[in-house]
Amino acid sequence: MKSVVPLFLSLFFSIPSWAAVLDFEPLAWPTTYSFPFDYEEDGFLFEPITGFAGFSVLGTTDDRYAGSTTLAANSENGVTRLSRVDGDFFSLASIDLAEAFSGEQPIVTFVANTGASQSFTLDGVGPALETFFFNADFQNILSVTWTQGRVSEFLPDIPLHQFDNIVVSQVPLPGAFGLFVMSGIMFLFCRRRLNTTF
Repeated sequence: MKSVVPLFLSLFFSIPSWAAVLDFEPLAWPTTYSFPFDYEEDGFLFEPITGFAGFSVLGTTDDRYAGSTTLAANSENGVTRLSRVDGDFFSLASIDLAEAFSGEQPIVTFVANTGASQSFTLDGVGPALETFFFNADFQNILSVTWTQGRVSEFLPDIPLHQFDNIVVSQVPLPGAFGLFVMSGIMFLFCRRRLNTTF
């Protein structure tokens, strides 16, 4: 019986789980460009859910280039939604944010589908990427949204931002755990039965 415990534990910890860094490197290009549609990377979907201008990719020759390929909502006050393509749960660990223009200090607020929210304030030095970490409220979520700033002739400006290196991880399915437990019980039952027949 004791010999099956390590096997049982090793099976438990082999339940499929993964983490990914959404870094937008497939979009890298020397010049800045925009596209008016959703973007998928590593099983995750970025959607511009307000505004019609989609996303901008800041090229390596742009003065606003933050040292890595970044994405930015291309509409003022544009809302970006991040979710899994398959609609399953995920956890959000961290994100890199950068100012769009040097000297500005954007405040970016992230809102999960659960209603949880968390805000990050950039330091205004840059454009340079800063890493921000999400709290436990951003585990086991279906989606997260955040809003781009605005530049206005009539209203106070809200500094613009760009984003990169989003660290996400899969939430193991409850069904996988149940399957694991049932497999373990069947294994122990079969082993006990074999021991009694010989």
